[in-house]
Amino acid sequence: MTLAKEKFLASTGTHGQFAGIPIVVDIVNAVNKTAPMRKLLNKALGVAEKAWMPSYVNYNEPGIGNDLIALLEHNDIPYEIVDKEQCCGMPKLELGDLDAVERAKDANIPVLARYAREGWAILSAIPRR
Repeated sequence: MTLAKEKFLASTGTHGQFAGIPIVVDIVNAVNKTAPMRKLLNKALGVAEKAWMPSYVNYNEPGIGNDLIALLEHNDIPYEIVDKEQCCGMPKLELGDLDAVERAKDANIPVLARYAREGWAILSAIPRR
């Protein structure tokens, strides 16, 4: 796989903004599971046809985040949704793109630090494989 293909795949925030539109996300997730799309992804991006495809709460599986909120509300646990966060940069870290990881850190830490200073526990809904 070329570096350009790897960078595209690791840009979850960029392509996730389109795929995360409520109706579009369902279509994208369904199509991504079909054999023809998996063949296309293999040919275009080098994604193995049988490879596990990750889910991202913000874009691909917002239901996970909604479930977390329902759990917090059910248990009368106060919460705030971070008003300005971005991808943590893990996909970029796996490519060794430390500059992109640093940009993500620089964007997220000031926002999260404010919540921590105010005494909030910081939770993140992470889908499991």
